Amino acid sequence: MPHTFTGRTLVEAHRAAEASLGDDFVVLDTRRVKKKGVAGWLGAAQFEVEAGVQVEDARPTRAAARPAGATASAAPTLAAPRAFSPSAYAEGHAAAAEITRLHREVRAMRALLYRMQKQPSRVEGELKQLRRAMGTLHPRGGGKHQVARWLEESGIDGAVADQIADALRGTRGNLDRLREVYRDALSEHIHVGRWPQTRGDRPQLVAVVGPPGVGKTTTLAKLAGRALADGEANIAFITCDTFRVGAIEHLARFAEMMGAPIAVARDIEALHRAAASSDADIVFVDTAGRGPEGDDACEAGLADPQGWGCRERHVLLCLDASTRAADTEALSGRYRPCAPTALAITKLDLTATPGALLHGPASTSLPVSTLADGPRVPEDVAPATAGRVLEHLAPRARAEDDPS
Repeated sequence: MPHTFTGRTLVEAHRAAEASLGDDFVVLDTRRVKKKGVAGWLGAAQFEVEAGVQVEDARPTRAAARPAGATASAAPTLAAPRAFSPSAYAEGHAAAAEITRLHREVRAMRALLYRMQKQPSRVEGELKQLRRAMGTLHPRGGGKHQVARWLEESGIDGAVADQIADALRGTRGNLDRLREVYRDALSEHIHVGRWPQTRGDRPQLVAVVGPPGVGKTTTLAKLAGRALADGEANIAFITCDTFRVGAIEHLARFAEMMGAPIAVARDIEALHRAAASSDADIVFVDTAGRGPEGDDACEAGLADPQGWGCRERHVLLCLDASTRAADTEALSGRYRPCAPTALAITKLDLTATPGALLHGPASTSLPVSTLADGPRVPEDVAPATAGRVLEHLAPRARAEDDPS
């Protein structure tokens, strides 16, 4: 006669059967059942094993089981007992592990809700992050999901992303209509400024500042090359980068190719002397990228108008196009003592998320004046216009946005 044994896992149920029936028990059936929890929630699961003892003498042979004169159909039949199934055993273990994981997640969710109740000031920010994350789960869904997808693809986050999403809330129409409204919302956050090489009545100084590796030297060489290509400007170079190995030689090669003189300034006073003594129409100044901190940092002298005499001053803060909102905030504070006049957004050709085109102006209150989108000198640099910036952020022709 079969008996039923229970346990929280299959192992426990099998051990119960073995303890009761001995080593010769045979598993007839295995199943997982759910115990009722509180109000139907968090009900625990257990496993039931139906087992019995196989008695070898109880199974009649064909000769003994058939009385004389009985037909074959009258012979009693016994179903073969179900042997222990390794696959069912493994599946039971997997199910038990999954249930344990769900219990842990429920406990973690309870703890999160408790923390949010204790710190209500964090709730709004966490909900905004959750909404943005949920918006990417259904990219072909409603308008708000499509906008979330476009913002993510453009690398736009932080306060600017929230403002654009709020501006498009409630927008109705097909995908083409939504795309146009989205581009209009982006345009509201685009700020462009004057190209630094516009010739005026006074000689000019064009300097680049920014973190190491952002492409300052190459951007400066591009600007100098464009100045030569666009007119008869007489140019000169000054480098303050005496810290990076090969930096002076790097800029010196560009100066040699353009037939321009180059001076090396190791401190603020040397920088001012070199600029004041130059008779060039435009003096291009390269910096080390260490920031304006320290007495020997030439960047700190760029904010002093007395050091340049009558020169018109352009100091470009260079930002990698893929820089996130939080990083532009940090860089804005670090280079504020240099008193930059505009932004140069670099490496536009190396990223599909050029969010710095919007994060930069939002964090620094400076316009974008220069776009660098390739390694060629001087071809891959251009004045920033609203149309060019918008095309980098939201190109009109994108195959992945085609709903067909």
